[in-house]
Amino acid sequence: MAPPPGAGPDDVQRGIDLFETHPGLDVRDAVLAALAINRGIDAILATDRAFDGINDLERVDPADEQAVATLAS
Repeated sequence: MAPPPGAGPDDVQRGIDLFETHPGLDVRDAVLAALAINRGIDAILATDRAFDGINDLERVDPADEQAVATLAS
């Protein structure tokens, strides 16, 4: 699997670390989480509960209209 565009070695390494420490998180999602964290993004819009255990990243369920509105503001 190729890393997403814009991902650097630090993102890939952090993604590997997240993948190894968070059961249920697939490699692609681990690298996406790493990209977000490494760029100071503190929330991710996702239905996948595997993101829930990641420190420094809050998962916002797209079905939660109030939480989505808070993100948009």
